[in-house]
Amino acid sequence: MTIKQETIRVKRDKHPSVLERNKLQEYLNHLESSSKEPTAEDVERHKPPSHAPPGTNRYETEYENLVECLSRSFTVKQLQYAHSEVFNLALPSRHRKRDLAISIIERQWKWPSLLDSTKWKERTEITTQSRVL
Repeated sequence: MTIKQETIRVKRDKHPSVLERNKLQEYLNHLESSSKEPTAEDVERHKPPSHAPPGTNRYETEYENLVECLSRSFTVKQLQYAHSEVFNLALPSRHRKRDLAISIIERQWKWPSLLDSTKWKERTEITTQSRVL
């Protein structure tokens, strides 16, 4: 194969044909139309059996990892559906994936918020410092 033929093949690969784009769009449309609403089991499958004590670095890491996991696992529409239809929760004021995931973690699974965890950590540090003095 000559350099010119290789260049033509590379250019062709970079720019899919109309037929390839149509097939891709059909596939994406199929995925979108066949995406099912999540069940309680679908969402609960991601819930860890326990979490680290609030106010610890490990808790904050577990919390953030769980937010990321839910955000990667579901679409915004699926998380909204889980709120309103599956768990009967009011939607948070912002409908971003992160906010929806946090709402499920805190309201459905009753995990303390990161803000509460930070307050807990500060109280613990103050108590520990006063005992040392």
